[in-house]
Amino acid sequence: MTRDELIADLRERINPAYADQRGTESYERKQCADALEAADKRIAEERETYDRMLEEGAEKLHEAERRLAVAREFIKDTQTEYKEGTIGYIDCEKVLAQIGGDGAG
Repeated sequence: MTRDELIADLRERINPAYADQRGTESYERKQCADALEAADKRIAEERETYDRMLEEGAEKLHEAERRLAVAREFIKDTQTEYKEGTIGYIDCEKVLAQIGGDGAG
């Protein structure tokens, strides 16, 4: 029996005349069915949150990988220029700007 079938079975066996009277089987069935439905709703909300966080994490990872690739390429080019003597120093502000880090302006 699935959870949905269990909830439906509980609801079918509730006598509306006794559903709100504590101590009756109908009251207990209603409480159980309500609790199961509330739990299912909470689980669905948590899954949605998890999926959203997973997606956001993947997007952040992709952006970090992109920045790292840009930084590696820029550093490689800068090292080559420095070794060849075409630049006299490495401009850290320029490096940070290339990867979108602090100091980017």
